[in-house]
Amino acid sequence: MHRTLAALIAAASIAAIPAAAAPTTSAAAFGAREDIRNVEISPSGRYLLYLSAMGASGDSAVVVDLEAGTPPKPVLGMSGTGLRPAYCDWSGDELILCTLYGSGLADGKLAPFSRLIAFGRDGTGARAFDRASSSREFGYSTGDGQVIDVLADKPGSVLMTAYAAAEDTRNTRLARETGGLQVVRLDLKSGARTTIEPPRQDAGGFLSDGHGHVRLMASQIATNGTGYAGRRIDYSYRAKTGGAWKRLATADALDPGQFEPLAFDDSGDFLYALAPNDGRQALFRVALDGSNARQLVYANPHVDVDGVKRVGPYGRVVGATFVDETRGIKTFDPEFEKLAGQLGRALPGAPLVSIQSESADGKRLIVFAGSDRDPGRYYLLDRPTRKLTLITEVRPQLNGMTMGEQRAISFPAHDGTMIPAYLTLPPGKPAKRLPTIVMPHGGPAARDEWGFDWLPQFYVAQGYAVLQPNYRGSSGYGQAWFRKNGFKSWETAIGDVNDGARWLIAQGIADPARMAIVGWSYGGYAALQANVADPSLYNAAIAIAPVTDLQLLRDKQNDAFSDYALARDYIGTGAHLTLGSPARNAARIKAPVLLFHGDRDTTVQIGQSRAMISALEKAGHTNRLVVYSGLDHQLDSSEARADMLRQSAEFLAASLGGAKP
Repeated sequence: MHRTLAALIAAASIAAIPAAAAPTTSAAAFGAREDIRNVEISPSGRYLLYLSAMGASGDSAVVVDLEAGTPPKPVLGMSGTGLRPAYCDWSGDELILCTLYGSGLADGKLAPFSRLIAFGRDGTGARAFDRASSSREFGYSTGDGQVIDVLADKPGSVLMTAYAAAEDTRNTRLARETGGLQVVRLDLKSGARTTIEPPRQDAGGFLSDGHGHVRLMASQIATNGTGYAGRRIDYSYRAKTGGAWKRLATADALDPGQFEPLAFDDSGDFLYALAPNDGRQALFRVALDGSNARQLVYANPHVDVDGVKRVGPYGRVVGATFVDETRGIKTFDPEFEKLAGQLGRALPGAPLVSIQSESADGKRLIVFAGSDRDPGRYYLLDRPTRKLTLITEVRPQLNGMTMGEQRAISFPAHDGTMIPAYLTLPPGKPAKRLPTIVMPHGGPAARDEWGFDWLPQFYVAQGYAVLQPNYRGSSGYGQAWFRKNGFKSWETAIGDVNDGARWLIAQGIADPARMAIVGWSYGGYAALQANVADPSLYNAAIAIAPVTDLQLLRDKQNDAFSDYALARDYIGTGAHLTLGSPARNAARIKAPVLLFHGDRDTTVQIGQSRAMISALEKAGHTNRLVVYSGLDHQLDSSEARADMLRQSAEFLAASLGGAKP
C-alpha cells in the first residue's frame, strides 16, 4: 500500500530545503502554496514549530529557537515519498509528533491513509508507529490512529485511538476474537503501547478530558450485520472517578443538526456540546451527573454555532465560534475577551485575528491576522512585555498585488428566498457589465466565509467579478437551509446558484455574453449541473475534481470501506440519480467545458471526470480534461496550481471573447 516506513524516515532526513522559484506570473504567484502553516509554540515558549512548503509539492517541518536567535532549522522534509505532513505538534519541548497522509491501493482501490511519526526537536531519532499486523486478521485500517490527548503533563507520550482487527481463531488460542477501535497510551521514544480502552467493535470514537482520562465514547452500530457503519450514533460518558459507561445522547450521522460533543470544561463535570435550538446549532453545557441536564451557553439568532475556541496546553474552552457575514466568537472568558480586544486594536488592518497557540504559562502566544485582501501573517506575542513580533507572511509571493474587496451581499432566489453570498469586484473598475464568474463552494455541507481565497482573487486580478453563493444545501445556516443536502436537493441548490447569475445580469453588474461558472469538488458538480439546468446562461464552465455521476459515486467509490452505507444513504436513491448527474445529461450542455483532476484523488475519484468527458464526447461537445499525475483532491502543488490557473484563464478569455491574460 505504501513504501516501508523505514524508507520514509530515511527520505525525511534532509540537509536543506530547496528554495521555491520566484513567481514570474500572476498564475505562479496565486498558485504558490502557503509559505507557512500549522504554527505551534512549545510548552516552555522557547521554540516555534511550523510546516512550510518545500519546492513545488514537498513539505517540511521547521523549528525556530526564539532565544538563540539562530536561523530556522528544517527538521523534517518530505518530497516524492508518497506521504506528507498534515499536522505537527509538540510533546514537551524535546519531541515532535506529526501525522502524515497519503494515498495507496487497498484491495485494488485507491484509498487515503495516514501514519504517525515522532522525532527529536533537532530532527534526529525519527520513529514511525505503524501498527503490527498479522496474516490472520479480518479487515485492516488505513491509519495508525488519531491522537486524542497530547498529555501535556506527561511529555513523551500521547493517548490515541487505534484499530485492532479481529483474527482467525482456527488452530490457535492466541488470536484476537473481537476487534474494533481502542485507546492506547503511546510512548513516543520506545514505541511501546499500553491499552487504556480495550477494542470495541461498535466504537466510532473517543474523547479525552484533556487531562489523560477517556471520558466520552461514540458507538456506531453496524447496518443490519453488514459490517458497514450505521447512521445511529450513541454517545456515552464516564464519571471522573471512572466506572461504567452511561448513556448521554443519540445522533444521526447524516444529519448535521444533531448532538455533537466538543470538549470538557476545566472541572470535568460538564461537557460542551452542539445541539439543536430553534432550528440551528447552539452551544450547550451538559451536566455529567446522571441528569444529562443541558444549559444553553450561546445561540446565534442567524447562523449555527460551529465549534468552541480552545487555548492553552489543556485546551481550555473560552468561547463559541460561528460565521455570520464574517467569522466571529462569543467569548465567555473575561481574560481572553480582553486580550482579543487588545489584539484587534493593535492590528486594525487585519480584522481576522485569532490566537493559534499558547505556551504552558500563557506568556507567549502565536497570533494570526489577515483579511479578505491580506492572505495573513503570523506574530509572536510576548504578554509580559506586550511586544508583538512578526514571524512571517503566509503568501509573500503576492506582495504588491492589489486584491479585490470581498463584500457580503444577498440576492433573491426565484421563490423570493434571500440567498447570502460574497461578491468580489476587480479593483479600479466600475461594476457595470463585467466579465463574471459564479463560483459555488464545495461540500455541499460547507459554506464560503469572508476572508482571503487565492482562487477567486486570481480571477478578480484578471478583471472578473466573482460571486460566491451560499446556496440552500450549504451548512451553517440551520437545518431548514441544509435541506436534504445538495445532492438530494440539487434542484434547489443549483437553482440558487443560477439565480445568482441572473441577479448579477439584472443588476447590470455582469455582462450576459461573458458569464462563466467555476467550481471545485461539489462546486465543480454545480458548475456542470448548472449548465444542465439552464444551458443558455453561461458561456464557459470549469470544473475541478467534480462529481459528475451520482450513481457512480454512490455505488463504486466507497464499497470496500466501512463508511459505504453512510455514503450510499447520503446520495440516496430515486430520479435525482439520473436527473441530477451532469454525465447523464451531457447533451443539454452548450457551453465549452474544461476539467481538471488529480489521478490520486480519493475524495472524488478521477473516474468521475473521465465519465463526464466520455459523455461530452458522445454528445459531440467541445471539452478538455487536464490530468495531474500523483496529485490528490487539493492539487497541492504550486506548479500544478499555477498551470491550472494559466490554462483556465486562457480558456475563459477564448470562451468569453476577451484578451489573453
